[in-house]
Amino acid sequence: MTEETMPAAGPAPGKLAFAFPGPPAEADALSRGLAHWIDETGELRGLARLRLVAARTGEQGGAAEAVEIATVAAPVVSAVTTAFFVWLGQRVKNQRVTFDLQRPDGARVKLSAASAAEAAALEPVVRSFLDGGAQQGSANP
Repeated sequence: MTEETMPAAGPAPGKLAFAFPGPPAEADALSRGLAHWIDETGELRGLARLRLVAARTGEQGGAAEAVEIATVAAPVVSAVTTAFFVWLGQRVKNQRVTFDLQRPDGARVKLSAASAAEAAALEPVVRSFLDGGAQQGSANP
């Protein structure tokens, strides 16, 4: 996992991004947790990048606001989606998780789950959403 400080303007085009709206500390914890989870998945190791907001005056380091995946080939997107839903299934045992998902073509969707059943019901929705951007993402590697 690598960290990259970027302006808070949002993810760069051509990347798959998972962002967590809410208090900065919560967004940071969720983003770092997901990036670590993805990096622990063998075939995905090294693909997750944290998007950091610049540190405020008097603070050291920035807070993570999102996880970005720069490689958007269909097999990678499928594997990342699988890893994300395993991770999400664990997180929703203790809290509602709201996330913004951005496709490489810039299309976005905001979703939320508060239980493993809700998370499982979102997986086909997310896969369909991501499939809608497959042509755009693969045309601009």
